Amino acid sequence: MYIGKLGDGSAPDDGIYTLIKEVIDNAVDEYVMGNAKIIEITLDEKEVCVRDYGRGIPLGRVIDVVSKINTGGKYDSRVFRKSVGLNGVGLKAVNALSINFKASSIRDGKRNEIFGDLRFRTDYIAQMLKNYACLNPGLVLMFNSKKFFFQKWLKRPIETGNK
Repeated sequence: MYIGKLGDGSAPDDGIYTLIKEVIDNAVDEYVMGNAKIIEITLDEKEVCVRDYGRGIPLGRVIDVVSKINTGGKYDSRVFRKSVGLNGVGLKAVNALSINFKASSIRDGKRNEIFGDLRFRTDYIAQMLKNYACLNPGLVLMFNSKKFFFQKWLKRPIETGNK
């Protein structure tokens, strides 16, 4: 998988943004399949956290899904038609290229946890989230204290400082 250049995050084509996008793509897939309506993205100086409220990775498969090729949940033809992500390849790349990677899944009321020096351009991430909001009406994306939401197609996204 090509992620882009190995920059420090100061340029929009630095690979870290591709990695962030891959994780968000998986969360958007949960929305597209009707399993989540909110995605929360938080960012501090050195850490990005993406949380969706979807079905969760099957608890017995978390390690496989984040580390073994051909173990994503999107190989079902019905799911694949609507998928934005790369069948789990992107999540494996994020894991492989991260200094610290933590995957946590909550499914059926149960939880299972596993397991550089970067600067993030919040303006670039915010634009990416506006695009997701535009392409997925009804999806709420929370980024730090901003909310990105698009009620209907072809309207300007709502961006607020409130949750």
